[in-house]
Amino acid sequence: HSTKDIFAGAKDSEQARPVAFARSDAPPALIMHGLDDDIVRLWNMQTMTKELQRSGADVRQIELPDIGHVGVLLAMARPLRWRAPVLSETVDFINGFAGQIPQ
Repeated sequence: HSTKDIFAGAKDSEQARPVAFARSDAPPALIMHGLDDDIVRLWNMQTMTKELQRSGADVRQIELPDIGHVGVLLAMARPLRWRAPVLSETVDFINGFAGQIPQ
């Protein structure tokens, strides 16, 4: 499968970009990007962060050196956690909003 199938319902390419969904009532966002990513470019993350901030949403951006696109996700797995602090950053981010979650 390709991403073409995922975005088949979009009227144009701009609607398919995640930044099109930036809005003030968006949930808090943690955006991590591996600086060795050759699939999604760094400017995509930077643009998304700026648009979320501009709209008033809570967002945290983390750039991870020496890791690629898939490596960011794989760094969550126990044997690969040494590659990047993805798990600890995610836990810290979630804990930062723990008091704001309705019971």
